[in-house]
Amino acid sequence: MSGDHPSWTILFAAALGTALLVGCAENQQNSRKMAVSAASSDPDTLVTDEPIEDEREPASFGGTTGKATTAAWVAKTPKWSIPGAPQTGRTKPVVSADAVEEPTKDSAPPVTTNNSAGPQSAREDDRRWSVTLMTFSGEDNEELAEAACIQLRRRYPLLAQAFVQNRASGSVILVGRFTGLDDPDARPFLKQVQTLTDENARPFARSLLARVATSRESQMGAFDLRRARQANPNARSLYSMEVAVWSDFGSDEITLDQIRSRAEAFTKKLRAQGYPAFFNHDDDRRMSIVTIGLFGEDAYNSKTMLYSDGVEEIKRKFPKLLVNDEELRRPIRKGSQETTPDASFLVEVPR
Repeated sequence: MSGDHPSWTILFAAALGTALLVGCAENQQNSRKMAVSAASSDPDTLVTDEPIEDEREPASFGGTTGKATTAAWVAKTPKWSIPGAPQTGRTKPVVSADAVEEPTKDSAPPVTTNNSAGPQSAREDDRRWSVTLMTFSGEDNEELAEAACIQLRRRYPLLAQAFVQNRASGSVILVGRFTGLDDPDARPFLKQVQTLTDENARPFARSLLARVATSRESQMGAFDLRRARQANPNARSLYSMEVAVWSDFGSDEITLDQIRSRAEAFTKKLRAQGYPAFFNHDDDRRMSIVTIGLFGEDAYNSKTMLYSDGVEEIKRKFPKLLVNDEELRRPIRKGSQETTPDASFLVEVPR
């Protein structure tokens, strides 16, 4: 890439560098889960990135009996992990997209979470956050949730727009639509919901802001990377090689639809050339990646510090990471005029 870099290039380079430095110092098992107290007034405890189960005995609420959990219902953001070992190898590779069996090796790539994009600002056309009210599981969870939702609408004017979303593991009642955690209306509305009373009780004291999956996100294309995880349910670890990424990096130079469509188009192009390519969309970060291949825990040997044959094959054919269809170069050291391109790298297939 030559000349003046677009704004997103500078943002991406700075963000990625910071994320890698911080990630290497963190424990890979740190999930950043929050313990949320019903009586807490700390605004930082009103959001969670993991479901928090609050199992209760069957109880009557609004005329409907059912087992409910007042828990957060949050779609997990894919966590992509980058091996931090030297990229070397000496064996003849074979590229394959066959199903990955349950790995037998004990060693897995040393990984750190890749959060290079960081949180994105809220957008008016992207209202994917709501307040959780109740969750239902077990038989007839959909019918119970619908009945309870009707009662909530009638009983509480604030909840007149409550709605039900059905998931594979159950149903959840939600209310409100917000562009993100930084939406100025989100936390005040959550506080109002939490202070609602039923006689002397506060049934929604532990309600949380939760990300709501959109219909677009729930649909999986033929080459969606999530399908690889579904096809290999017994694989403890599953990796793929990231070779391209599309994002606006906070610049608003590319629309979300363009980000998604360009990643999917590049995936189809690679497939037509015979490569087992996949795409993965992260709408929260307004980012889409393209990966090649599927590998189990033998993708990297921590003792020999060597990658597997298949990984080395892809690294040789796709050594550089494309960023919005272009090669991104960065100084080899601070203050140096010599630059080097960003390299492709292993990522963990999202669960």
